[in-house]
Amino acid sequence: MIIGICFLFVCVSLTPTMGATKKGPMRTSEGDIPTWTVGDAWIYTVNPLSFSSPNGSFDGSIQNFKQTVGGMTDDSYTISITGDISGNVDVSGFSGELTGVITGQSYIRVSDLAEETTELHSTGTIRYLWIPFDYSMDLYMSSTPALEVYDFPIQLEEWQLNGLT
Repeated sequence: MIIGICFLFVCVSLTPTMGATKKGPMRTSEGDIPTWTVGDAWIYTVNPLSFSSPNGSFDGSIQNFKQTVGGMTDDSYTISITGDISGNVDVSGFSGELTGVITGQSYIRVSDLAEETTELHSTGTIRYLWIPFDYSMDLYMSSTPALEVYDFPIQLEEWQLNGLT
């Protein structure tokens, strides 16, 4: 089940690209890839957020899912991630209400906005009947080559990520 929740974090950690206000020059030689600056931020509600496997399921949402450009080098952006996760979790007949927070960082390649690495941490409570159980989860994802999420150029109204509003 923890692997399932980790998979959910992978899906929601994909950095939004088209919500950025262009504050710098566009790299026209690279197909209109947005240029981000430190301080650019995006806030989403991820609802529904669902996962199901033979070992368990999760149905919930992430509120205030915020991604902020916190730093930049010649090769990559550093994106800080925060959010509030809640929902119902079921693991082998153990059902409870999960509430918690997500924090972390992603490193995104400047040239094509491909995701290089993401580190996520989530803590909170799973309430079973009236008894609260604390949980803590760390997730580290790295892709070689980097995970290319977008195929540039992207035109207006031509792309979507299901589950994001």
